[in-house]
Amino acid sequence: ASQELDLRKGYLELAHTKPDYNAWLDETWPDNGPKHQEAVVRTFQSMYGPIWEKQMRNTACFNIVPLRSTSVAKLSPQAWQMGKDWFREVLEHLTPRLVVCNGNSRNKSPWSVVHEFYSIKDSPDIPIGATGSTASIKQGIIESGPLSDCRIVGLPSLSRFGWPELYEKLSD
Repeated sequence: ASQELDLRKGYLELAHTKPDYNAWLDETWPDNGPKHQEAVVRTFQSMYGPIWEKQMRNTACFNIVPLRSTSVAKLSPQAWQMGKDWFREVLEHLTPRLVVCNGNSRNKSPWSVVHEFYSIKDSPDIPIGATGSTASIKQGIIESGPLSDCRIVGLPSLSRFGWPELYEKLSD
């Protein structure tokens, strides 16, 4: 379904021909996609204020595995491992000063993958939601390798935890 939509809408060509193209802003995603896209937009609005769209269009945004999937659980172990290797190669090529992870669980998340590859000095978690909620913002500084001194922020899955309190704390 996603492949058919990509072909029908021409998304694959746009990504290579439109310099400021960003799938989060320029595509229409099926199913729960619009809710997820809105959560990412609100995240950038919270973090960057009036320049959020320019910042988002100038930010490399990509998944661990460069395939569309509704769940990492649906990916084979081989696809996940190849994706992790690709993800690391892209990060080290880009050498960002800040990495924002959409997902910060201990297993099969961008946060867990960055922790797997690099030594990170973690800061205390910032809890989100009511007492007893497991949602939090995680943060740290990469201490080793080619991304040394890069700041990393791990957000809870935005499709599940895109709450007003999250955006308020990101504004801070």
